[in-house]
Amino acid sequence: MKTITYHSDGISFPDAEAEKAARYFLLHSPETEITVSTSNFVDATRCLVKEEIYPFQDVVLSFEDKVLKIDKNGRLATWPRGFCDYTERWLERLCRR
Repeated sequence: MKTITYHSDGISFPDAEAEKAARYFLLHSPETEITVSTSNFVDATRCLVKEEIYPFQDVVLSFEDKVLKIDKNGRLATWPRGFCDYTERWLERLCRR
């Protein structure tokens, strides 16, 4: 089981490197846990699950005191406030009148 923790003290990844790093972690790294501070790593992981490159049953996301399971389509049943939502909140501000 691989665990990806989303926390402000985690590793940040440039957009162009996030999927490569997620692939390495999921498919090749002997490590079972990683802490990231950027949502792009989480989103890349969700895509790899959706594309059946990595089994959804073998990865979980962690945020604060919550464990978030990814379904076979890369989706989450719940999306806690503060979890990978900075970009969406900025876009909401841009869309306001």
